[in-house]
Amino acid sequence: MDMHSTSEEAAFSLTFTGMAVYVYGHAPQVNYWYNVNYIGRFLANPDPKVGLLFSATDLNYSTNVITCQSGVGGMTITGFIITVGMPLSDNGTKVQTRNVSAFTNDGTLNPVFTTNDPYWGNSTYNDGEYLSIGSSTLPPHSNTTAFAMYGALGSEDGEYTVLVSPDVSLGQTLNTQFNASSQWRAVDQLKYLATNMNSSLSYKVDILNNGQYSHSQFELSNFVLYGFSPSM
Repeated sequence: MDMHSTSEEAAFSLTFTGMAVYVYGHAPQVNYWYNVNYIGRFLANPDPKVGLLFSATDLNYSTNVITCQSGVGGMTITGFIITVGMPLSDNGTKVQTRNVSAFTNDGTLNPVFTTNDPYWGNSTYNDGEYLSIGSSTLPPHSNTTAFAMYGALGSEDGEYTVLVSPDVSLGQTLNTQFNASSQWRAVDQLKYLATNMNSSLSYKVDILNNGQYSHSQFELSNFVLYGFSPSM
């Protein structure tokens, strides 16, 4: 994620499926608090040498939520590192990735996506690198254990919903609604991350632009699929 600064007494939460999370950034004073799964109130102990604000480790492998509230002086968040489980195949094959772009080389919509927006061709940015659509569906892909969705943030972008089926949550209910609105434009940003996927199943990802009334847009550049099968 891009750097984000917030004022005092502001708060943020992060929902993820995994075993640990490390939050990076900097704060002028050690006066901010965090909790894990809405339990406890822990004073953060930052490490300025590496820019680590705080971490939560040795968590149960499930859907976890961290919440942080800043104190006097505010704080700046530069990014997160999440530890997740990635199963290996029987012969120990390393994790492989596959990129699924929203556009083909000639600038047309990748046929693996479907959309109900007939005007998508008039809503592209950067010579077709990004797509503004009403809703889109990524057809099922097997042999996948996790995926990341990337796109742009900006003042003309707004709320969107991501639904993954079958459900990949463990324990806590996963957040499905997000907001890509930003005071500045930033491309190639992480807009959704899903882990805990069963590599023997096929999944469908539905993306709905919730900006029908605010006339905001949704911009998608690509998916990155993570798995271990040579047939990805």
